[in-house]
Amino acid sequence: MLNPYRFHTQPQQLMGYAESAKKIPSIAWQLAKSDAEKRELQHLWAQYPEWAYRYAENVIGKPWPPGEAAIAGNAGWAYRYATDMIQKPWPPGEAAIAGNAESAYQYARDVVGKPWPPGEAAIASSAGSAYRYARNMIGKRWPPGEAAIAGSAAYAFLYARNMIGKRWPPGEAAIAGSAEFTQEYQKEFKVKL
Repeated sequence: MLNPYRFHTQPQQLMGYAESAKKIPSIAWQLAKSDAEKRELQHLWAQYPEWAYRYAENVIGKPWPPGEAAIAGNAGWAYRYATDMIQKPWPPGEAAIAGNAESAYQYARDVVGKPWPPGEAAIASSAGSAYRYARNMIGKRWPPGEAAIAGSAAYAFLYARNMIGKRWPPGEAAIAGSAEFTQEYQKEFKVKL
């Protein structure tokens, strides 16, 4: 929820601030000075992924089922909740996590501990996530992610050097567009781009 009061140096002087403090999570969180005051606003935290997660982590220190529906719908907060609070695979959040490349890669790495097929379509769409997934989870070439990797000078170079171990023509166009990586690639593989 947008917090219009953040643009004012003394928002408590503005009309409607006190009423908003019970409706805008960021204001309510700031104004609730104790855990007891935060517990009184559970209904508010349960509506928003970030605040439900913060309440579970910082106030009660354990999983909090009333906030899980909100958390499960957001890839980043669902990943953090599974990692920090549940500490094992968390099926309610997996649909959201599987749709976000970086969250899916991190979930496979930190929670599942092995390749995670439900997140591979999203992972394959991001050069950085695809490279890290191939290197850290698959341990060898990963064709589903190669199209994205080939479009990034940095990741194409790293993929050629660390995963393939030889010249990789699909990534050379991107590499040739970067003076830094062209030089590194030419030096590494003794070729001219």
